[in-house]
Amino acid sequence: MKLTSKILFAFACLGLAACGSEGGNSSSLVGEETSSTAEGVTSREDVTSESEKEPPLPSETTSEDPIPSSEESSPSIEDSSEPEPEPVDPTTVFDENNVLLSFPVITDIHVGYSDANVNYAERLTDTFAALKSFRPDTTFDLVMSAGDQTQNGKAADVAALMEKYNAAFDLAKTPFFFSHGNHDTHWSGCMDTYGFYNAYGANVYQHDLDQTAAKLGNRHMVRKGVHFISIEFTSYGPGLNTFPERTETWLKETLAAAYADAPNMPIFVVGHSPIHSTIPGSFSADDSGDWGASKTLLPILKDYHNVIYFSGHTHYNIHDDRAIHQDDITEVQAACTSDLDLDANLPGVSELSNRREYSFGEICEVDARGNVRIGRYDLNQRAQVMDYWEISRPQEDLSHLTRYSDEARAAKQNAPRLKEGGKFILLHTSDGKITITFDAFETDTYMIFSYKARIFPMAQEEIVDENEDYIIDIPWLDDWYNSPAKKTGTISMPLTGTYSRKSTWTVKLYAYDCVGNVGFSWPTKIMLL
Repeated sequence: MKLTSKILFAFACLGLAACGSEGGNSSSLVGEETSSTAEGVTSREDVTSESEKEPPLPSETTSEDPIPSSEESSPSIEDSSEPEPEPVDPTTVFDENNVLLSFPVITDIHVGYSDANVNYAERLTDTFAALKSFRPDTTFDLVMSAGDQTQNGKAADVAALMEKYNAAFDLAKTPFFFSHGNHDTHWSGCMDTYGFYNAYGANVYQHDLDQTAAKLGNRHMVRKGVHFISIEFTSYGPGLNTFPERTETWLKETLAAAYADAPNMPIFVVGHSPIHSTIPGSFSADDSGDWGASKTLLPILKDYHNVIYFSGHTHYNIHDDRAIHQDDITEVQAACTSDLDLDANLPGVSELSNRREYSFGEICEVDARGNVRIGRYDLNQRAQVMDYWEISRPQEDLSHLTRYSDEARAAKQNAPRLKEGGKFILLHTSDGKITITFDAFETDTYMIFSYKARIFPMAQEEIVDENEDYIIDIPWLDDWYNSPAKKTGTISMPLTGTYSRKSTWTVKLYAYDCVGNVGFSWPTKIMLL
């Protein structure tokens, strides 16, 4: 065989384990050509956990060994058909033919920031045009923003923002409803809430029911019988993200009045800080979790189970289905128009060098019964991101709070898997560099967030302890943030390190979804030619 600067040195079809919880049924997928075949397993445990259990490695298949058929290699699986689900109450399903109101949700616009590549004030023209393009025949009932409308809290920033807003919307028909963020009122040199009230002007607040509260940064508005409330956080920092007693009193009274008026409709609340330990970016393990998330808000909201709370601040992505969370209430990550940050707690994640090029938005709709649908959108590509989030109208048994709960996610243990017949190709260059090109893993539930390749030496006959015997882990962030839908097709992953020719290695691929389920290929032995 003649070698070129880039040589195909191994071609393998990998079977991936069936998805499921530890101890559940599993099956194998066996391809037509492979250097090793076996049943695999999946686990929600981290792959480095001591509790992870895998079956022993198979012996290497040689040219004399016939490759088992899928029937031969798959274990027998007893009938595991699930009982028929209970019929869905049609009144709890969003009716797109009977939409009562609709409004975009954005956050962290940061007007006043600019650099050599971006001017956020100028971006607003495209932001508003893109949002309107998704509902061209709709006059939005308001536009909601979850704080940090400005970069520096200056009147000039407000003027630039409202110039773009007034060019896109009529305030009399489409009010601008927002909370302030730390960049608006918290930093030194920022205006206070009275300053913002004057800078925005009377037209912005013409629909507010409480002008005194609006001057303090707290707002209340009703649109078509649905209540909207915004709150002003006056401190940011570990253990803070709080508000004064007067705001707490006002919020409790306003929530009680809203619920009494419309108990069967959602109440939309917006604030800059997420509620602690709910969505990505709000946990103590997150970079800004304790600094930027609030522990004081949920005790006030939790008694009103029809509350849907939108927050900003983290700039985290909305592709991730963890960006909506339900417990006592529903919390949603508002879509950031200015840039994109990622959950650094997942493998392979680092800050994007071009993060300020990204811009996202959401459109929230309420039907006449009170069911809610939230669409996520990539504003640059003008495309919907993933599927709609749907929240059923408020139910006395609180069943409308179960779809995006921690319990519901724990029950979805379908880990990523390589599709049947999926292949990967390893390419070796003249300088010893390697690239793996493989078919994207499939998932029935959550998106695949990142991959990892684990490299083992094969001087020994078999891997004794895969958590000890490997040479290197190579985590790799998939560029799902460039894809509005779940990734399909092929993925190319460079392997770091230099590998000698005529050496033998074993490669095992891991795929991580956004909730921590892990799928993997069976370890495959390869030889560099």
